[in-house]
Order: sequence, then C-alpha cells, then structure tokens
Amino acid sequence: MNAVNIRRGTWMPQTQPRDEERSILKTRNAVLLAVALVGCLAGAIQVRKFIGSLRTSDGWYLAEQNDRVVLVAGTGDVAPKTKGVEPVWQISAPHMQTPTGKFLAVEEIESGVRLSLSSKKTIATRWKFEIVSSKPAKNPTDGSRGERGLLTGTASRTFRLRMFDGDHEGWYLAAKPRTDEPAKPSEAAREWRITEDPKQAVLFDYVDSHYSIGHK
Repeated sequence: MNAVNIRRGTWMPQTQPRDEERSILKTRNAVLLAVALVGCLAGAIQVRKFIGSLRTSDGWYLAEQNDRVVLVAGTGDVAPKTKGVEPVWQISAPHMQTPTGKFLAVEEIESGVRLSLSSKKTIATRWKFEIVSSKPAKNPTDGSRGERGLLTGTASRTFRLRMFDGDHEGWYLAAKPRTDEPAKPSEAAREWRITEDPKQAVLFDYVDSHYSIGHK
C-alpha cells in the first residue's frame, strides 16, 4: 500500500505541470497568431466603388431622366456625365432600380414593347436575368499577407433580359440596332420588341463595382 501511495504521490505532481504547460503554450501560440494576423491586416483595407452601369452591346447606356428611360451613347465602364441623367442601376433580381427608387418596367404595345419606370414593384417590373458571362473581381496572390483575401479590379457580368410573367413569359428583350448618336440623351423608344430567339436578344453589360486595396 505504501509503495502504491508513493508512486501516486510522485506521478501526480509530475503530470499536472505538463498539462498546464501544454495549455499555456497553446494559449500563448493562439494569442501570438492572432496578434500577427491583426498586425498584417491593419495596414490594408478593402475599397469598393459602386458603378451600376447598364450598357447594351451596341454601346448605349440605359439611364433615368425626368422619370423616363433614356439612352446615352458612350464606351467604357461608366456612362458620360450628363446633368440630370442617372445612368445607375441597382440589380436585385427580379428587379432593377434607379437611384431615385424607380423600377425598370416593360409594357407590351401594338408595335412591340416599351420600357418605362415605375414607382412601385409590379408584374411589369419583374425580369428574368439570363447570365451569358461573368467577370468577378480578382483576388491577388502576390501581395503582402495583409492584402490576401482582398479584391482588385472590376466585377461585371453580361446577360439577356427575359419577360418574367404574362403570355410571353420567357421571351427575350430585343431591339432594332441604333446607329445615330444624338448630342443629348434620347428617350429609349428604339423599337424595343420581344423575341423567342436568344440570338436576337439584346446583350446587356452590367458593371457592378470597382475594387481596390487601400492602406491606412
């Protein structure tokens, strides 16, 4: 009995410190790792600039002016600045919304369809988005540790618009090509129509945001 008690007495004091040391080491390493990560990330911040431009494949930006849908000619990711014209769209399927809170709507008329703006969500403001291609912002791998996981470049996508409801559900928005270049934004009565053929549909390029890395 005495021998067993002695072994227990000598074994317990030796084992208990080792468990405590392991716990202390784990805690210290975790703290050091957290501090290192915070230190690396402290100098770099994600910068996002929302663009929201919506341009047809033949070079016309859709925009809002005086509660109307107008067309603005231009190239690049951002439409030319024009007083009183808002070429910005926020997309949240199945709706597209302007900065003033209006929704892009479609109305069937005798000669085809007409695009307009609605202050409320209705059946006419619902769209289906058929994504053709998507270009995400890049995640650089050659930067410092603090920049890893942050994005750079432009996030954009190309899509076709389809009727969401009605007798022509699923039909594509199309239009006769427009070649004139008015000096000022013109109303988007460019003979819009709908078609079952996706090859005849208008392709829309939507630039969502520009991403960059800033430093404190």
